[in-house]
Amino acid sequence: MKVQVPILRDTDGDGIPDVKDPDDDNDGIPDEQDKNPKVADGLTGTVEGKTVTEKTPVPANTKVVTPNKPGTTITVDNPVNGLTVDGNGNLTGTPKVDNWEPKEEERTVEIPVKLKKGTEETVVKVPVKIQRDTDGDGIPDVKDPDDDNDGIPDEQDKNPKSSGWINRNSRRKKTVTEKNTSTSKY
Repeated sequence: MKVQVPILRDTDGDGIPDVKDPDDDNDGIPDEQDKNPKVADGLTGTVEGKTVTEKTPVPANTKVVTPNKPGTTITVDNPVNGLTVDGNGNLTGTPKVDNWEPKEEERTVEIPVKLKKGTEETVVKVPVKIQRDTDGDGIPDVKDPDDDNDGIPDEQDKNPKSSGWINRNSRRKKTVTEKNTSTSKY
C-alpha cells in the first residue's frame, strides 16, 4: 500500500509552512512586499537625492530614505550643513553653507543615515544638492537673474555675488552738495 504524504515547504525552518507563513524567508519583509520571498534579503534602504535652496527650510514630508523592511529605525548622528533625516525618512532642516567659493552656485553633500532592524544595521548615504541663494530671496542663484539683489542683472554685474551698494573696502571720495532750503525771514 502506498500512501501519499504531502510535504509542505518551510523555507525559513520556523515550523510554519510557506503556504501559511506571511514571511517565508523570515527576513522581516512580508511576502506580499518581498521581491523574492524565498531568499532572505539584507537590510537596505532606497535613497532619493534632493535639491534644496540655501537658507530655505525643507518642505515637510520630503522623503529621502525608504527602508526595505517594515519597523526599521532611521537615525542620523549629526546634521550636515543644517540638514538631517527624521525617523520617517524625511529630509528636514534649513540648508546652509558658510564657505562658498566665489563663483560656486551648487554643492552636493551626503548625509549618512543609519538603518537598524533587530541585529541588522546598515548606513546609506543621502545626496543633497544645496543651491546657493546669495541674497536670501528664496530664488537659487542658478535661476536668479540678480543674485545679490542690487538691481544690476548678473550678466551686467561685475560682481554678481556681492551687492554694489555697500563696499566696505572701497575708499572712493564722494562729494555731497548741501542746499540751504531755509526760507525764514528775520
